Amino acid sequence: MYFVGGSEGGREALLAAERWPADYNGVISIYPAYDQVVLMTGSVQAGQAVFGKPSAWVSPAKLSQVSAKVLEACDGWTA
Repeated sequence: MYFVGGSEGGREALLAAERWPADYNGVISIYPAYDQVVLMTGSVQAGQAVFGKPSAWVSPAKLSQVSAKVLEACDGWTA
């Protein structure tokens, strides 16, 4: 038995291979919708950087300042 999928089905094919490897003789994942592992890992790393340790926490006020400076540097917009 083979699992074949494209786009969202391609992502589902990868999940099927990961979760139930013994259920399929093969999995064909054509252009999976997105890279779930990289997406989730990036989110976890960003969360840890901001909230992981009290010394690394960025306050809302500081975050607003950083955002304003980034926007100002990128397109001249100021808050």
